[in-house]
Amino acid sequence: MEQRERFLEDPAGTHAGTTEIHDPLLAALEFLAGHHGLPFSKSAVLRGLPLRDGVLTLDLFARAADRLGLDAKIVERKPSQVSGLVCPFVVLLKSGDVGILLERRQGDRKVPVVVPGVSDTKKMRLRDLDREALDTVIYIADRRQQEAVATDASLMRSAPGHWLWSVVIRFWPTWAYIVFAALVINLLGLALPLFVMNVYDRVIPYNSTATLWALAAGVLIALFSDFILRMLRATVIENSGRRVDMKVSASLFEQALDATMSSRSGRAGEFANQIREFETVRDFFTSTSITSAIDLLFIGIFLGILWMIVGPLALVPLLAVPVVLLMTLAVQVPLARSVSRTQATQSNRHAILVESMVSIETVKAVAGEASLQKKWEDAVAGSVRASSATRFWSSLAMYFSMFVQQAVSVVIIIWGVYLVAAGDITIGALIASNILAGRVLAPLGNIAMTLARAQTSFSALRQLNAMMKLDRDHKMPPTSGAMIDQARIEFREVDFSYGQHQAKALNGVSLKIAPGERVGIVGRVASGKSTLGKLLAGLYPCDGGAVIVDGTDVRHLWMADLRKAIVYVGQEPELFSGSLSENILFGRQEDPAAFSACAQASGVTAFAQVNPLGYAMPVGERGRAISGGQRQSVAIARALFGRPKVLFLDEPTSAMDNLTEAAFIRSFRNWLKPQSTLIVATHRTSLLELVDRLIVLDGGKVVADGPKQKVLASLLKGKVVGAPGTKAAVDV
Repeated sequence: MEQRERFLEDPAGTHAGTTEIHDPLLAALEFLAGHHGLPFSKSAVLRGLPLRDGVLTLDLFARAADRLGLDAKIVERKPSQVSGLVCPFVVLLKSGDVGILLERRQGDRKVPVVVPGVSDTKKMRLRDLDREALDTVIYIADRRQQEAVATDASLMRSAPGHWLWSVVIRFWPTWAYIVFAALVINLLGLALPLFVMNVYDRVIPYNSTATLWALAAGVLIALFSDFILRMLRATVIENSGRRVDMKVSASLFEQALDATMSSRSGRAGEFANQIREFETVRDFFTSTSITSAIDLLFIGIFLGILWMIVGPLALVPLLAVPVVLLMTLAVQVPLARSVSRTQATQSNRHAILVESMVSIETVKAVAGEASLQKKWEDAVAGSVRASSATRFWSSLAMYFSMFVQQAVSVVIIIWGVYLVAAGDITIGALIASNILAGRVLAPLGNIAMTLARAQTSFSALRQLNAMMKLDRDHKMPPTSGAMIDQARIEFREVDFSYGQHQAKALNGVSLKIAPGERVGIVGRVASGKSTLGKLLAGLYPCDGGAVIVDGTDVRHLWMADLRKAIVYVGQEPELFSGSLSENILFGRQEDPAAFSACAQASGVTAFAQVNPLGYAMPVGERGRAISGGQRQSVAIARALFGRPKVLFLDEPTSAMDNLTEAAFIRSFRNWLKPQSTLIVATHRTSLLELVDRLIVLDGGKVVADGPKQKVLASLLKGKVVGAPGTKAAVDV
């Protein structure tokens, strides 16, 4: 077990100290993808995963395999104990490497094993493999051929599981324990009323102190056992809830990052609020509400015992149960409506808060506090009204349940007096029946609050379901398996608009860009320059036509590979809280030489050197601690560090002064490699020094395309006219 923990912490094993990082689990995935005839892309497999020291860990392996269309299941078992029907499967080795057992037939003493990235296929004795391996293997199943892969039903999966329930079901032994613990706790709950009954009926009349102490010892043991079981149950629920939370929260955030730009509707604050709503779902499943709901299953036990003790007196709580349930169910309809309104108003309030805090500088600069304050107070008023309705309906059900419980106690006492007088029951039985009636109705006292919380949780769950169904940038592996080599670009009759009711940002655009070209794109505001870059980087899909890279439609490429090869730097770059170096590296492996070259080429070195903290200087939230021009320099350095084949710069120097821009042009020209493709969208003629070819856009159409000097001459002579509906030639 300790060796497996070391594998989790340092999966690179003995190769971790080499210059080139050896990632055994990634190498195993690459081999398995080839074995199953699946396309493989390192960028796509590792995209967005929280790697440790730049390599896959065991707990990330299944998520990485899923991106290739493979299902992975980690099992604690020796290789010799695994059936040959599940071959090939992964074997974790004590050396820190990963072996793959390719096939095994009945009676084989030697089996073929390959250690990807270390050794080719070799024959090994099974007993030797057991000795070199950890007691952990990973079953692998190709989703396309699952019916022929495994006899183990747990490996089969006919359809992708639900993002929440599939995780919850994995912990079914925990839920089985919780139900069993609830049964024992409810049985132990009989100890106190039976103790009271026997004390009144057998101890007091005969002054039998020996019996009293024997009964007291028994009931104290039962009560202490009840306490221990409740604590254990709470701990188990908390631990399983924490594990579910970690897995599901990771899935939610991954979906939030991977959802396509075109599928995102609403404001960022509303989107963030949807993710925050998972806390409501998690709290419901880890709170006492769920245990109260489970306790409802055991009401029959108490009613049966009650009937055995006091006979017809058990009819009182028996009739009270459906009364409380009917009332609780009746309020669910208005409660559901109010919960829905509450969540909608809270989402709007959260969106206003986020937008205001993010844009606080602009708010102050234009003295817009009053407008936002009004919006905020209106949103709060709406939220309070909706919340008040929710609290009213949930309180109505809860207090009605309390009223019924108290009424049942009174009726039992009144009826019980007559039964005691008639000699049908004893005083002890009457007192015990009152206690047992309370145990019968106790879960019903919580059911109203449980259902109210359930309404809130399932309303949040519906919103999260909708979010999890959004289109993703990275879906199943592309069928083409094509890789980007030279990054030869072609737009074929491309149409695009940002919304159903928006004008076309691009209208029938066709152009080709060869590897190593230096291309400038000019045009008026809203002519489609930025849109061209966003479509090229796969941030949006085109509405018509096709964007082609190396002869393949970008929709059939690994999106991670596309965005590694083609980097788009927007005209309003976003930075993140942290230092200069953190924003440039952005989670990638450090390379001092490349970092220095990128910082020099982008102009970051110029202002980092004069700061006492150097590259450790903080940039503030969204980069607000540095100037706009400096933010642009950092964004360019971040793009250059990825060594893209194509760099699309959208107004890269719009916030720089002339001297800084001139310095940037000089250093950036020196950084450019002959094979690097550069595309610059700009309104500034100074940046045209970097390009040899000029494309003019107007109204979403290409109105000029050719050598820079020739196009500029045509522009100056007014020979380049705008697209239909525009007034004049395009200005640079």
